[in-house]
Amino acid sequence: MKYSSYSKTLSTVSYKQFDTRWKSLFTSCGGTMGQQGCAITSCSMIFNVQPDVHLSEMKAHDGADCPYQWSTGASLKNKIYSATTGSFNSLKAAMFENIITNELPMVVAVPDHFIVVQEFVGTLPMDPGGGPIYSSITSDMFTVNDPGSSYNFTLQDVINQKGPVSRIGVFKQ
Repeated sequence: MKYSSYSKTLSTVSYKQFDTRWKSLFTSCGGTMGQQGCAITSCSMIFNVQPDVHLSEMKAHDGADCPYQWSTGASLKNKIYSATTGSFNSLKAAMFENIITNELPMVVAVPDHFIVVQEFVGTLPMDPGGGPIYSSITSDMFTVNDPGSSYNFTLQDVINQKGPVSRIGVFKQ
């Protein structure tokens, strides 16, 4: 069986929701960015805008910051948002293609938290037609920017701490 190595890192800034510049700012839900700013902070990473700026933008649109209104965030940045729900096993092929082929970072939902997946590094067996065998993809092959932790580096780290993946979302031109 043939194998192919893949490595792609997308240029995605890393922000933390507990950064002193914005952790005490209040969301429209009444909590602070430090407490409940993971969606705003994750989208800020993808949009390459500071979380305090994105929070203000979203709040100015009828409190679209909390709960985060994905279509509003996309519209503000002239993008289209699409999401797919499912388990990691049902989403891993799409996640691989988003990073390797489409060069799109993803906002990934785990229980009560959002993160950004922005890198894939791994060696996969190839099928007879030359394509990767997606079932061989593991969650530790994806690198993340976790707005709520400085210690989670892979998607597996996040799953170990927070629980299973339930949705991926991408913002396209």
